[in-house]
Formats: sequence, C-alpha cells, structure tokens
Amino acid sequence: MCDFHEDERGVSIEKLVEVIDPVFRQHYAQVQDTYYGESGGDDLEFCVSELAQIEEPDVASTLASALIEADPAWPPDGDEPFYVDIETYIRRKGFNSDHSWKWEQFRKIILHEERFFSSWAKGLLDDLFEGVHLQEGQGGVSPVRVIEPRERGSAFYRARVANTAALQRKISSNLPSELGPPPERLRRAGRLNSAGIPTFYGAFDLDTCVAELRPRVGDCVVGTRFSITKPLTAIDLTLFQGPSRERGQFDKGQVQLTEQWQFMTSFMREISRPVSPDDEHLDYVPTQVVAEYLLHHYRGMKGSGKKIEAIVYWSAQFPAGKNIAIMGDACKTGLLSTGPNIFNILFRLTPDPSTFKVLKVEGAKFTTKEINEDSGNWGPEEEPDF
Repeated sequence: MCDFHEDERGVSIEKLVEVIDPVFRQHYAQVQDTYYGESGGDDLEFCVSELAQIEEPDVASTLASALIEADPAWPPDGDEPFYVDIETYIRRKGFNSDHSWKWEQFRKIILHEERFFSSWAKGLLDDLFEGVHLQEGQGGVSPVRVIEPRERGSAFYRARVANTAALQRKISSNLPSELGPPPERLRRAGRLNSAGIPTFYGAFDLDTCVAELRPRVGDCVVGTRFSITKPLTAIDLTLFQGPSRERGQFDKGQVQLTEQWQFMTSFMREISRPVSPDDEHLDYVPTQVVAEYLLHHYRGMKGSGKKIEAIVYWSAQFPAGKNIAIMGDACKTGLLSTGPNIFNILFRLTPDPSTFKVLKVEGAKFTTKEINEDSGNWGPEEEPDF
C-alpha cells in the first residue's frame, strides 16, 4: 500500500525514480548551465512536482531526495551530480539536439574530406534518419508512405523548353525518351542525383513544372503527365513543414522523435532552397548523397521488401508547388503495350500522350522581400529538365 495514502495501492519510490529520471534530464537543466543563458529557476522539489504533477509536498520531497540518492555521479572522481538540493533548475526551451551538429559534420566530410565510402559519414546518416518512417504528423500521417497507381497524387508532370515545331513533334512522337530521364552520358548533376545517375524530376502540376524550368518570356514549353505503373514508396518532406503529432512527455522515444522532426524541418528547407549557379555542384553533393543513402542504405523498411524510391519536396520557384524526384529503377520510363509484353514489367513510369501540351510563356511573376546581410542572398539555380 502507498505510504502516503493508506487506502490506495502504490509503487516503490525506486521504480518511480527509474521512470522520472530520464524524462527529467531531457526536460530540465541546472541554471548554472550557461548554455540556456537564464538565471533564477526553481528548486528540485518544485520541478519534480511540476513534471510528475504531484500535489502532495511530502511525495515531491521524498522523490527529490531519492533522485539525489540515485544519481550515478561520483564527485571523488570529478563527476558533477545532476541532482543537487542546493541548485535550481529551469525547463528547457528546446531539445539539446545534436542532429544539427551531425548534419554539419556530414556536410564537411562529404564536401571537403571523403566523398566516397566514408563509413563515418554513413554512420552520421544512420543516426540522423533512423526511424524516420515512424514519424507522424497531425492526424497520424507518416512522411514515408506507399503511393498506389491510379490513386490521387500518383501522376506527375514533366516538361522542357521546345521553341520549334520540329522539336515539338519530335518530343510528342517519343515521350518516354524525350521527357523521361536523359541517357547516361547526358545526365547532369542535380539536386538529388550526381552526374550519370538516373532520376526523374517531376512536379505534381504543370504550372509548377513550368516554373521550375525558368523559361524566358516568349519560350514554348511542352509537357505531359506521367503515371506510375507499380506502387512507389516515397518520403514526403513537405509534411515536416507542419507540427508533429503531439506526444506525452513520458512517451517512449518522445525526445528522439521530436529532435528528429526539428532536424527534418531544417533538412526540408535545405532540399527546397535555391542554389547559386556558381556553387551548385558543391552545394548539391550532401543532398545527392542523402538521396542515394535513402534509396540504397536506409534500413528502416527492412523486412517489408520496400525501399525509399522517391522524395517529395517544396518547389523553390513556385509557391505551394510540390516536386518529386523518383530514383533508381523506379524512374524507368516507357509506353505500355497492349497485350503480353516483357518490357511492360520493367516500366515504372508511363506518359499519357493525351495530356501532351504545348504552352507559350507570355509573362513571368516574381515576388520579392527585403533582406539584410544576415539573412543571405540566394540566387537562382539550374535544375535538370522537368
């Protein structure tokens, strides 16, 4: 029975310490920790009662004493105990995540040290993306999902500039080759692929597709819609623009999931931001490696037989527009034949000739905002054909 409530059953204070200790360390810091830049704070007993919603002072005092007693720090060896009755504590404003540090270290390794076969860089990516398929946005929506053929959002547009009638006819007569990923030797490096690696860059609507091309006024643009022929597993980075599903303080893995969500929000912005033409080859490298990692090395889908084959991200050129990069075998493109045909099983994307359009650019719209030196000055970037 409970020592403080004679008619109710209880749990031992030692068991309660095991539950409270890791959560308290995640959510509170000693005021002397200047990292948080604050003064004041509350004593340990008050903070414990706040966290565990304890109303009885005797229970809070007993629990605070038990946390101090169970602190594994050993001062004779130079350890600083976390639980001290003479210190005050503050609730952390945010999580002290090392995701940002790991991402910067990864960028440094890939850009300037060891681009290929870096086990440390892969280890950093393992830490950054571990369990990302377990994330949930509002309503329990996961950023990693399977897109089924013929469902809403399973068709994508691709376009290119074609200013002559002859070129327009050539494209319309062979849509898979002319609007699909280019041949090996013509594959330029892009935001999510290194040179020579096949990637289908598309958009969820034709307006976004045209905007990503950045054609000149007076140019003609041709485009068509492609549909998937088999299920496609994609990670939707646009989901990280909103809040994650609310989790309780004591939910298992709550801190790790929240830290990762915050990192993925920053990564989403990095994927979508414009890159200067002068820097694009170098600035693209980290995101290129991440795309290859998600396709070939991410182990979160192990056992399901699935791997992440596509990345959905915001358009840098068209507000509210979404792009998709389809990677690996999933970007194999061709026209499906009627009746038995061995090549039909190979094609994952097929164009719809009835949606082929020729558009003339009659104007361009630019939105601006005033910036200062600290906010950066991003210029336009070049992308593969959309």
